Amino acid sequence: MAKLRGVKFGRPPTVIPKNFDDVADKYENNDITSETACQLLKLSRGTFFRSLQKRKLEKRGRDKLINRHAEQSTKFQQINERRHS
Repeated sequence: MAKLRGVKFGRPPTVIPKNFDDVADKYENNDITSETACQLLKLSRGTFFRSLQKRKLEKRGRDKLINRHAEQSTKFQQINERRHS
């Protein structure tokens, strides 16, 4: 019954700070430690590393999409060149 009314179950998601990308870049470039990153973001280590993993997966997905688009454009150009040759 509650679910039908739209009641949300479980723990609410953690709000990721706006400066996460900047701090994550510094961490990935070895400019700061994970401990420092967590202190700056006021996140637990687990939340920091989960968010970092999610960010990497999203970036990989964007990169794949961009590569797929580039491949399709190249194929389209090759087909067009064959037609007009």
